[in-house]
Amino acid sequence: ALRSADGGKTWDKYSFGIEGLDRHFNKIIASPDGQQWLILGESGTVLKSLDAGLTWAQVPAFYNGSFYGGVHLSGDAWLVYGMRGNVFRSVDGGQTWVKSRVPHVFSLLSHYVDDAGAIYLTGLNGTILKSEDGGQTFTELRRGPQAAILAMLPDPKGGWLMATEAGLRHYAADFKM
Repeated sequence: ALRSADGGKTWDKYSFGIEGLDRHFNKIIASPDGQQWLILGESGTVLKSLDAGLTWAQVPAFYNGSFYGGVHLSGDAWLVYGMRGNVFRSVDGGQTWVKSRVPHVFSLLSHYVDDAGAIYLTGLNGTILKSEDGGQTFTELRRGPQAAILAMLPDPKGGWLMATEAGLRHYAADFKM
């Protein structure tokens, strides 16, 4: 890992000082205030910082697969997701994690949280899932066969903009192309 203390002008090697750490990291996410951070990776790797990334601790293992992303929901609530549709939620700052109910096993790659707090997850095979209970359960809104959805944003003119393996796509509000 590399770290910059001057806004990215210079970079230094950084050691987390954690014995046996799998260093295949996929995503770093932060709370809105920038104080709490998670690093997510392979083999269930979750690292947490409570001081804006100055120091890190490894979260005790609760899953042995890949994490591709996550989101800080509010307060001490986090959601992480990844390989084969695995989604986990913590409401105690990452000390304990509970598996969310997800309708299938397609890998999940990105998320969007709307103004009402609904959580959308996207992934392989054109998958779009939605949770309206803080990430405890997800329902399927759409699934392929389609290109993987890598990111989504609401289109100010209506519908959704989706970044996919096949390029940028526009979906209607009901997620039909």
